[in-house]
Amino acid sequence: MGLSHEEYSLHWGFVVLAAKFCHWAIMTGLLKSFSIFIPHLVKLMGTSYAIIGLVCCMADSLGCLAAPVASFISNRISPRLLGAVGAILCSGGVIGASFCTSIIHFGICMVAIGVGNVFLVFTLTTNLHEHFPVKFDVINTISLVGSPCGAFITPVITENLLEIYGLSGTILILGGFSLNFMISALVLRPPRSRRRRKKKSDQEIEYIPVQKLDRDTDRGEAVDEANDLRETSTQSDTGDIQIKPKTTSLITHILDITNLSVLRRVPIFALLLFPNFLMMIVWMGWTLFLVPHAESLGISQAQAAYLAMLGGIGGITGLICTSVFLMFYPRVGLRLPAVTSLIGSIVFFLDLASSQYVFQAIHAFLVGFLVYHTSVYIVVGVKYALPDEDFAMGLGLALFAYAVGNIVGGMGSGLIYDLTQDYKLVFVALGVAEVLISFTYICFVIAQNYQRKKKEALAMEEANVAGHKL
Repeated sequence: MGLSHEEYSLHWGFVVLAAKFCHWAIMTGLLKSFSIFIPHLVKLMGTSYAIIGLVCCMADSLGCLAAPVASFISNRISPRLLGAVGAILCSGGVIGASFCTSIIHFGICMVAIGVGNVFLVFTLTTNLHEHFPVKFDVINTISLVGSPCGAFITPVITENLLEIYGLSGTILILGGFSLNFMISALVLRPPRSRRRRKKKSDQEIEYIPVQKLDRDTDRGEAVDEANDLRETSTQSDTGDIQIKPKTTSLITHILDITNLSVLRRVPIFALLLFPNFLMMIVWMGWTLFLVPHAESLGISQAQAAYLAMLGGIGGITGLICTSVFLMFYPRVGLRLPAVTSLIGSIVFFLDLASSQYVFQAIHAFLVGFLVYHTSVYIVVGVKYALPDEDFAMGLGLALFAYAVGNIVGGMGSGLIYDLTQDYKLVFVALGVAEVLISFTYICFVIAQNYQRKKKEALAMEEANVAGHKL
């Protein structure tokens, strides 16, 4: 017996889920690998840690600055085509980076990786939301488990490849792995129910009943009514043109391209972009400088790579616990990251306590658990804050804030180290950012509850007025 349209869409949604899982596993593995390459890149290109941190962040940030534009383009071409273009840019950028000896050429390759990544992330996320509109928070969290899986597996492999093939050969091999992005792009398709609705709407024809005119007087009256209607319509259109100047349509068009029009409808969403920015500062700073921090404490490079692996295990654990928690307690919403971010700040501050390998291993696991947990809310927060029709625009702005945070996180962390020569102070700064994340989420939850109670009070007042009229 064949599948129904709903069952078919649900089954294909799990294919999209697997595609996004694999994408995050490969992409995060690439980022973790470049964190191992940082000392080698500094020596090869003769530059500072701050510059290398900035350039490495381009792989996951500069492209996301174009996320609002990606949202605009996605309404005009198929998601599969947009995702395929992104996959080609990603893999081409990684392969090209293996031949670079100049920081400028290396930066261009990182920009290509970033632009391709945002095209692919955006299409995968919006397509997953179309297949799972109700359980998107849980399904998206499951897809993000791929990120710590990549962080868990790739560093050890990269470390062994680096000893055998050197820097250039290792990056080239990773470029071959990244060609699998194309598979993730080619499985994209809208739900069948949506395609059937679109086909049905294109085929619908509206029939207007026409009354037969038996007398000449009826014909004359009909002509007069048509002329009056045309004159009224012309006057109405002229009035609209006078009231709404051309600049209004131009501003509206610009707001749609940049996705800022969603802030006019839901102004409180602007408050949610700040923790997205801070979360990526924390994530990128910790990802890039975990291994160099461990090496500065006297831990060998091989053992430092295992710390990155433990951070990935912590991330897997954190994402699994988050998905289970959201499945049984969906109403908790954004109150959960407000609490866990505060705990994360305490864990970062505890880095000052000891330099022993066992302590650093436990610390890496806990940070991975909390950082990957809070990263879920970069996308899930859009679902909680906006209606479904504004999801794509909200996602574009969320990825934009994500990109700015990546740039500031990589360069800022490198700059702090260049000035202080102490990675522990870098981790303290990341702990301060976690405190600000918690405070911002608390403010957002309070404002959202206030708006909801205000709407409920207005609805009750209108109901009472209607009851008195009756």
